[in-house]
Amino acid sequence: MQFYPLLPSASDIDTPIDQVNALLSQLERSIPDAIYTYELIIDLLKEQGSSVNNYRKFRSDINIFLNYIWFIKGISLEEVNRVVMREFVDYCNNPPEYLIATGRMQQHVKDGNGYISFSDKWKPFVNPTPSKAYIRKESSLKSSLSILSSMYAYLIDMEYCESNPAHCLLSKLNSTNTRVAAVDDEREKALSDNQVAAVLETAEELAKEDPAHERTLFMVNLFLHCFPRISEVSARVGFCPTMSNFRRLRNSLAYVFYIPRSKWSKSRSVSCPNELIESLKRYRIHLGLSPLPTGNEDHPLFIRLSAAQHGRDKGKIYSTLGIEQVGSIIKNLFRETVLRNTKLDEQEKNEMEHFSPHSLRHTGITLQVCSGRDLFEIAGDSGHGDLNTLSRYISKRPENRIKSAFNSRLPREYKDLMVELNVNKM
Repeated sequence: MQFYPLLPSASDIDTPIDQVNALLSQLERSIPDAIYTYELIIDLLKEQGSSVNNYRKFRSDINIFLNYIWFIKGISLEEVNRVVMREFVDYCNNPPEYLIATGRMQQHVKDGNGYISFSDKWKPFVNPTPSKAYIRKESSLKSSLSILSSMYAYLIDMEYCESNPAHCLLSKLNSTNTRVAAVDDEREKALSDNQVAAVLETAEELAKEDPAHERTLFMVNLFLHCFPRISEVSARVGFCPTMSNFRRLRNSLAYVFYIPRSKWSKSRSVSCPNELIESLKRYRIHLGLSPLPTGNEDHPLFIRLSAAQHGRDKGKIYSTLGIEQVGSIIKNLFRETVLRNTKLDEQEKNEMEHFSPHSLRHTGITLQVCSGRDLFEIAGDSGHGDLNTLSRYISKRPENRIKSAFNSRLPREYKDLMVELNVNKM
């Protein structure tokens, strides 16, 4: 079975490789989420870009793992359990001879026109002394499992899966291994009421200073009210979100935000509150469009304001934003909130520095759970298959627990003394 150098180098990470696209498109016939998970992995690799060595190590180990899972086992990353992970380890400890090289080779090559393609000389395993049998060091095994554990931790945070088979296996190999980062179960993933107010206030200020930030203001409202995954509102291979994703229900003034392709290629319609529709109208008027979209409108949901510097949209303007660009806008909004807002205390500012775009999705769902809305409705809007997953959105913030505990002990005749839960007022 041939292995493919699927993942690009750090310098070429935004450059499309037609061979990879062709492989993934073919692979989706048997593994429906192949493209989706590939894009998540690319996003993870971009976070390693500040360290070339880290990037290369992550790329190498994840590359081998993707090849084994997809092309040998024929399963998705979500279907991997500890047994499959053990089989992968055994495979890497004793790989086929045709996958072993005597030295490291480039994964991709460029022709005179700058076209990138797979290198025929690349092999996933290296044995510099062919006269001796290939031996994998224990330290290399633990390092590889540690990287795969980090990958699965990222996939869990992005709600792709719920278990970490690499961590399970690594803990069995050595329960005191210090390379595995401890999971901070008390780390708050959702913004507090005060932080939500500060973020919205900052977005409003930015929009007043520069109308281009009307896009920022609408984007944050969309995440808070419809809580999509970032990949569901960003352009990717075979998918481009447009204004027509907002649909009015038949014989009604109510709107839903339709997501045609999500995890496992499932679709769903998310209920749109009036606040979001008013924000949509404001954003569309800024773009010079009618206040509300038509059913067949193909105008991109989020467009670039300047020409792309690289990738498939190089030189184009008004092309749809990808995952990296949407994430960059949200992270910049968080930074501006910390710099501008004087109502945030130091703890809240420190928390803001660690929040990601996914934190807005987490916040939106948390607000829905705290509001007392029916959990089955929230599960349907958020794209979760069961109610158990929603338990992660029950806020761990002590202030909310204190308010709930205090209010529950008050007699009804003293309800005017109740501490208000601001999440219900958003």
